[in-house]
Amino acid sequence: MGKEKRQRLFAFLTVVLLLFPTLLPAQTDNFRGISWGEDLYNLRGMTLLSNTEPGVKAYTRDGEIKKIGEFEVKHIIYCFYKNKFYASFIIFIGYPAFSYFKKSLELKYGSPGQPNRYIETYLFGGGNLLVMLSLNTISIEGRIDYLYKPISDKKDRDRTESAVKAKDAL
Repeated sequence: MGKEKRQRLFAFLTVVLLLFPTLLPAQTDNFRGISWGEDLYNLRGMTLLSNTEPGVKAYTRDGEIKKIGEFEVKHIIYCFYKNKFYASFIIFIGYPAFSYFKKSLELKYGSPGQPNRYIETYLFGGGNLLVMLSLNTISIEGRIDYLYKPISDKKDRDRTESAVKAKDAL
């Protein structure tokens, strides 16, 4: 690799790390005691909420404690793809809760990236886990989304393969 290409690569990586410092690994092997990739059939007390899309089912957990720190949350949702735990969503109300959870996530995962400085969305991630904190500034409803990338990526590949097969029917 020539000197000029190395300089451009270094400049690019520097910009990416400055804009998105959380692209460094944010790891945790479970969410609220459930390991990522855990088979649904190994869990007790899960109540089906919906079949959101092919292969994906959303559940709540019986007896879930919905207070996180100082704030009560509205919902905690667990998602399974082909019966493997791969995503979770915490839904809450209010800017004070948003600020509180943002600080908590920063303490756990480090400084977030903010793809658009005008939108209250922050990304914490790297490695196998992506965490996104967002706030709808109109409804003041917030979310913390956790996505386990190995299974999410598999879901995306499966969906692409399915779309390729379906194209001839269109």
